[in-house]
Amino acid sequence: MLAQITNHQRRVPVPRRLLRFLAQGCTRVLLATVLGHLFRCLYYRDGQCQPEGLCKASWIAEVFGVSERAIKTARRRLEAIGFLQRTETAQWLLNRYGQKMTINLHWAGLLPHEAPYPEPVAEIASLPATSPHETAPPDSHQQLPTEEKDQEPAASRPAGVLSTLLAQAREAVREGTAPLTKPEPVLRCHVATPQQEQPVAAKNEATPLPLPTLRHILLQDLKDTGRLVDLYAQAIQAGLMGSSQAERLTFVGLAQHVLAYRPENAGGLFRQLLTRRCFHFVTQEDEDAAQQRLKQHLYAVRGSPILQTQDPRDWSEIQRMAA
Repeated sequence: MLAQITNHQRRVPVPRRLLRFLAQGCTRVLLATVLGHLFRCLYYRDGQCQPEGLCKASWIAEVFGVSERAIKTARRRLEAIGFLQRTETAQWLLNRYGQKMTINLHWAGLLPHEAPYPEPVAEIASLPATSPHETAPPDSHQQLPTEEKDQEPAASRPAGVLSTLLAQAREAVREGTAPLTKPEPVLRCHVATPQQEQPVAAKNEATPLPLPTLRHILLQDLKDTGRLVDLYAQAIQAGLMGSSQAERLTFVGLAQHVLAYRPENAGGLFRQLLTRRCFHFVTQEDEDAAQQRLKQHLYAVRGSPILQTQDPRDWSEIQRMAA
């Protein structure tokens, strides 16, 4: 992260009003947007603050690991509350270095009645006035036209079979000699082609799973806590994780997050999140589920009677055995 920030050894002059605004509680994306613009647009030169610079939303998203679309939304919100001011920028400069922004050093912060995330009020267009549609009465046009127009075939070639049948049917309906019963449907005989029987695998046969490895993580490795602990030991040897209990809980919580997401390639997603150290995706719910899995696995392996005891009155017996 520091390698992607140019001149990260310098000090950034941050106004105290902005520090109070950030300390009140901001989202992760809003905090990344503010810090990104401070790094790129606020300098201290010749005893004065220079609050102007170029900043790309894609650069902030890459440095802080957030969505570029969310960064643009947060920047519009900062412009709405008056903290950032957009400056007209040439198109070639905009494509290469980003939008030219100015930080308002006279920004006094939000008032108590103002919301930190103002949402634009969308105007709802009124419905068009409905005009009554006039419908024709059912007794109109009782007599249909009987004349025929352009029904004779061309003189250059004889009439086709379909045209002849249509003409005969029309003549029968006009004279009232058309049959009242429906013709019997034509039955088609379908001959089933013999298919080669495929051997069905025996249901009782169970293919043994290979040993868990970080090179090829299976879905069963994430569901089975024992196999997941073996993967954690390999991650420690590979230098991807630490050996503390917090690191182990984070490792299992990351697997629980992938299982809750239900991707098509669960092992590949878990491998990418582990190598990129994207542990911030683990929620509190994932961590609680991971802690429960570790308790069940460790206590079951050690043979502790804690999980076997369900009556609260049995705690005295457990304490006596521990003493």
